Amino acid sequence: MPRNVWVMSMTIIATLTCVYSWYRVLPNHLRHLGASEAQVGLAFMILAQAHRIPQILGGLLADRVGRKRTLVTATFLMAPMYALTGLMSTWSGVLLALGACWLCGAILGPSLTTIVADSVPEEKRGRAIGMLDTCAMAAVCVGPWVGGRILEAIGDFRTTMTILLLLTAGVYIVVATLRGIFLVETHSCRDRFTLQEARLNSLWLLGILGILICATAFLSTDGPFFALYAQDVIHLGESRINDAAFLGGLAGLLAAIIGGRLVDRIGTQRVLVVSFVSLSLLLLPFAWAWATRRTLLPGTGYALYVALFAPAEVFSIAYQKLLTSSAPRKHRALHVGLIGTVTGVFAAVANLAGGALYQGQGPAAPFALGALCATTGTVMAIVLWRKTRGDGRVLQQA
Repeated sequence: MPRNVWVMSMTIIATLTCVYSWYRVLPNHLRHLGASEAQVGLAFMILAQAHRIPQILGGLLADRVGRKRTLVTATFLMAPMYALTGLMSTWSGVLLALGACWLCGAILGPSLTTIVADSVPEEKRGRAIGMLDTCAMAAVCVGPWVGGRILEAIGDFRTTMTILLLLTAGVYIVVATLRGIFLVETHSCRDRFTLQEARLNSLWLLGILGILICATAFLSTDGPFFALYAQDVIHLGESRINDAAFLGGLAGLLAAIIGGRLVDRIGTQRVLVVSFVSLSLLLLPFAWAWATRRTLLPGTGYALYVALFAPAEVFSIAYQKLLTSSAPRKHRALHVGLIGTVTGVFAAVANLAGGALYQGQGPAAPFALGALCATTGTVMAIVLWRKTRGDGRVLQQA
């Protein structure tokens, strides 16, 4: 693999290990600081919007001033914001500081994807993105385990969160420096972007798919609701919630190892359909529990949560390849940023809806809504498959 792929893969292990040492128990941290379940849902909606809305700006900067410069600058800016988050003593203060941090993360996002996509030919893009996601999932897997052990050693949850966030800030400074030294710029272009240049026959379907997968993730693997569910229904402490996330990350890691090659071998559209079907089936028991007002056995809910990470990760690899293949290289980052902004604006509402459902309808309700999103996504993925099958101009074996 080219140098940029290795640099991004290794540095993403460092950053995400730190972030995921505390991210899975962030809902519990907000609760400790006085937030209700609905306020936790509101907070995660705002954070999701912060992490998505500026992506169009990040794409524009990446195409105009370069992928590397945008990446390095945004990484540096995130460090003091993480430090400030760790020092906040109210849930609203944590939300403001972390939201500012994730605004910078949104600007970074399109450059992260496109610098990898630019560095390899299209026929190897699935494997390159798969390698990046494998390293990311390794961090998602190890981070919660590390956080759980540190929490057990220190004992006090709030003190542990402060230490982990300050550690995250320090690692981001080191990573920004390493990226500045070792990354190779792949592109900068001052031409004006026009929609006619992009292969947009199926852009609206890409946007809808992005909204549905983001909403499904916010309501299951990446949102606040399993942490609350685990505490209220399964009666797990914060360190054990991190252990559940460790196992989920391990499932995602194993899926990522084969996901890139699977996408390149059998095609993106097939993988999207299978992934959405798998997510739907895994979320259906929660929908049944909500509809019948019953409670899943603790081990069942725990196992389903862990298993959800595998199809979600394979979907992520397929979708990233599809997205980077749907626009010309000179405006690829802006295209990725545009889709990221549009999907985030709509999908983030799922966090608000999930919080209200959790508080009003019970712990299984957000997962039931996730099942509806995944089932709808299955239908849309099939529509995309049929629409683009045989149209080499649009997706070219993507």
